[in-house]
Amino acid sequence: MGKGDSKLPLAVGSTACRGPTAIQRRREDALVKTLDGPTQNPDYMISALASVSMPVRDPGDRRVWTRRNGGVSLTIEAGYMEATEGGDPIPLGLPWGSYARVLLIHMITLARIKNSRTVEMGRSLRAYLLRIGMTETRGEEYTKVRDQIARLVTARIVVTYTHPKAGRRMRLGNIASDVPVIDPKTMEYDWQKEIVLSHEFFETIKATAMPIEEHAVAALRNSPRALDVYIWLVNRLHQIDGETRVSWEALRSQFTTAASDEEPETLWEFRKNFRPLIGRVSPHYPGKGLIREYEGGLILPEADPPVPPTRILKKIKA
Repeated sequence: MGKGDSKLPLAVGSTACRGPTAIQRRREDALVKTLDGPTQNPDYMISALASVSMPVRDPGDRRVWTRRNGGVSLTIEAGYMEATEGGDPIPLGLPWGSYARVLLIHMITLARIKNSRTVEMGRSLRAYLLRIGMTETRGEEYTKVRDQIARLVTARIVVTYTHPKAGRRMRLGNIASDVPVIDPKTMEYDWQKEIVLSHEFFETIKATAMPIEEHAVAALRNSPRALDVYIWLVNRLHQIDGETRVSWEALRSQFTTAASDEEPETLWEFRKNFRPLIGRVSPHYPGKGLIREYEGGLILPEADPPVPPTRILKKIKA
């Protein structure tokens, strides 16, 4: 460890004087499974969303979300859902938060392992939500799941990046090409029906999907920012030769919760809030080196992917 470097904490908070909460128990169970070795049933995420991400908090009436990180930029446009009986299209909001991320991971995983644009969102989704700790898909949770599915499948995503050989490239399109209609009186729709992903999005999945630990998703699913950090590390650490440094400025630009036209949190505030996230995420890379802090940012170590290439195929468990 170099001069001025320091370890980041691997745990935040204490339960010495009280019993663990349900969330803490879920994190502990997931960590034990992670320490037992790589999962036989990985999830998948597209690498484009490892560098840029969806909103963390509710963006309200905002119709467009943009995020830029180095040579990669993301634009998400909120979509519309067709109404029954020929009514006017109903505007929906932008996808945001943990539910949007978990649901997107599930859709990408199904499409990747089945090699199909058709994604079944009923029994399979319910089983997945139960496995990662979302105990019910009714009541308040049902409403959140239904709302975020609608926002996701109608959204239009534009990702631009610089390819070392091909120059500037762009992937764009709606996530889905075939979605249910909505009842304008009750605002209800059958979210358990199959969803057909768009050709563009499916091709992006086939080209860029990377395996991630389902146990990690379960442990981090209540923190959209922690999920973003985990997915970023999955994509980044195995590409490092030795170690590399990332400044606090660069990290704030990537992980700030502020929209592009909002004032970002101060660097001091960001650093204070970001350190615990690394503490939560780091245990899901056991034995793979230590993320360290220096005065200007973080030192990232070279590390193997959490899911070895030999374990990236799995069977769907209903």
